[in-house]
Amino acid sequence: MLPRSTPALLALLSVLAGFCSDAALCRESRRDPSTGRIRILYFGDAFAGPSPYPIFANDPLTTILPIRASGFHDPTEVIRRHMRTYMPRTEAGLSSGFDMIILSDANIQSVRTEYFNWFCNAVIDSGLGLVMIGGLETFGAVPNYPGSWGDTAVADVLPVLCLPEQWESREGRLEINQPANALISSLP
Repeated sequence: MLPRSTPALLALLSVLAGFCSDAALCRESRRDPSTGRIRILYFGDAFAGPSPYPIFANDPLTTILPIRASGFHDPTEVIRRHMRTYMPRTEAGLSSGFDMIILSDANIQSVRTEYFNWFCNAVIDSGLGLVMIGGLETFGAVPNYPGSWGDTAVADVLPVLCLPEQWESREGRLEINQPANALISSLP
């Protein structure tokens, strides 16, 4: 029997494989120059439900800073306090202090508008990795729920389309469209 987090990890692997499907698109991986660890800024559901956060928190190759940003899991006051306390103060601080941004069931209503541009610029200009995983809050599929990441600058650097208010009630099926990809071909 597979662990509950297996579908999320398979989805994460497929997204990461998509980032490096063309050698020209791949950049050298970023790491903390003093420790060699990958510095992750994690927005969303770090402490609720099935989440990849514990995997990264226990991995000796990563340092992770969780910011609660899931309206389904946390009250607004907690989210605002976490954003105010832990979010880097400047765009330069984001780009120089982290190597990857993970949006996991992160609600766009939790994020200040200027951060959308910061995330996009950090990916394009500074080479940060960006992974979006999660459920309804991340992809904006909840009917009558305000906002979708697809309506922000972040959409420009996502390898997926966020379709507003389109909820599929059954599980999807992963379709591999690049079987020769080095990562995908190495999987059993």
